[in-house]
Amino acid sequence: WWSVALLLFVGIVPTASRGSLLGVCAVALVLILQGTSGGKRVMLGGMVGGGALLFSLVVSDAQLARFGSIGEDVYNMQAGDGRMAIWKRGVYWMLTRPTGYGLGNFPIYFSWLNGPERAAHNSLVQIGMELGVLALLLFLAVHYYGIRQAKAYRAEAIDAHRRGIAGAEDEGALAGYLIATTAGLFVTGFFLSNAYKGLTMLVFSMLAGMWLGKRALSASAPTNPVDGPPRRGQARFSPGWTRSPPPPQVSRRQVLGRRS
Repeated sequence: WWSVALLLFVGIVPTASRGSLLGVCAVALVLILQGTSGGKRVMLGGMVGGGALLFSLVVSDAQLARFGSIGEDVYNMQAGDGRMAIWKRGVYWMLTRPTGYGLGNFPIYFSWLNGPERAAHNSLVQIGMELGVLALLLFLAVHYYGIRQAKAYRAEAIDAHRRGIAGAEDEGALAGYLIATTAGLFVTGFFLSNAYKGLTMLVFSMLAGMWLGKRALSASAPTNPVDGPPRRGQARFSPGWTRSPPPPQVSRRQVLGRRS
């Protein structure tokens, strides 16, 4: 998997996609800041550094100049058909018709008014202009609540792992990776029209699967997996498991009286 992660850096080179580069950087930043420590943080930092080194070795001078011009691209900032101008048109159309213009109609409507077809180059503008303001709010809500639920589940899984619950470490790792993936998806989608792409739907499906799996795990988990009170700062019920009250103390006389 580390080899696959390194290949992701190199895979950006032939596309020369600056949005993808920013998305990979967002994923790496979230993974590093997400609470790794000790050897894991060193390993993750080494992976990111190795990916950056491999990226610099295979990229050409022209592509490197293109990637370096992210913050000072005159064409996208000032040209009439650059990204900024396209975004402004999309936001204006969205506000003038909040119900939307129809699925996939941004390029068509753009060509009617401005000549050749152009993509929205922004998932938020794309879905807001085509499907309406309500769809845009729902699209943002999936990102927000997906990350929120994943963060909460990851905290519960970490607490359960410290208490010796089997499988909790894998659940926490999955939630952490989904947080980083969703962050990368949002950053990349801010520069690309990915609102309906397969990868976007894949991430949303994985967030839904994590939420459903959490509910199923909570329903099937044992009621008292670990004895002893929780330590200070730990959640009392996590992840979804409840502690049954201690059994009442019954004397031998009471037991014999019940039997008789």
